[in-house]
Amino acid sequence: MSMPGFATFTTARGTLEYSLNGADEPTTRLLMHHGLIGSADLAREWAEVAASSGVQVLTIARPGYGRSTPTAMDTISDWVDIVLPLLDELDWQVFDVSGISAGAPYTYALAAGLGDRVRRVGICSGLPYVRDPAVMATYPAADQEAFARYTASTDDEVSAEIGRELLAFAEKLPAGHRWLATIEASLAHGGAGIAREVRLQQRDWGFDLAAITQPVRLWHAREDTEVPFAGAELTAARIPTATLWIQIDPQHFPSEQTGRELFRYLTEPSSD
Repeated sequence: MSMPGFATFTTARGTLEYSLNGADEPTTRLLMHHGLIGSADLAREWAEVAASSGVQVLTIARPGYGRSTPTAMDTISDWVDIVLPLLDELDWQVFDVSGISAGAPYTYALAAGLGDRVRRVGICSGLPYVRDPAVMATYPAADQEAFARYTASTDDEVSAEIGRELLAFAEKLPAGHRWLATIEASLAHGGAGIAREVRLQQRDWGFDLAAITQPVRLWHAREDTEVPFAGAELTAARIPTATLWIQIDPQHFPSEQTGRELFRYLTEPSSD
């Protein structure tokens, strides 16, 4: 099994930090997108499941996270041009994509923008299309107010607000907890990545979900308190090839069972 090997790749658009984990001689390659709080790291248990499944996993810190430099983006679809040089450098011609929570929109962007190279799509507890008023209405009032506040605030104000919340959460964690490093990566560059993310989520994403043609499978818990299940249903309904699976464990973060189901889905024979 490949152990985490963090590296950087620089283009005219900036530097991306990434790591490769899982199988050394893969039958399947997967680009996995982290959530709003994330980094280029991959949890060891996920790497172990990937290795046993014959999957090599590429994780990338999006601009403004970790050692990835902040990069101006007008829409989430800009992610395609940002990441494409790295995919070409690694010679990833055909691969799968997945996203956890806020990583979902970037996953969809690659599926829509690289239709000839992306094979399958897996979404775990994915952020829905919150630009749709019907989707936004599935969120509790306090969350709707936060979304509105982020839209009206400056990047510095957004990163400061979320930064305070993350640091307060970090103080409750025991020394050496893996989330401490993830929080540090998320707040790199003054939290520029987080500020960009929460504002781009509410803009037009720059592509049509209905244009995605690859098989798409979403996993979501009905009891998810971070992302309403009803919002996931409405988003899945926009994608003609999508199926929504219920995560039995009532939590936002993908459960171990969901992880195993994801890798099983990516390696099952094609129905074509």
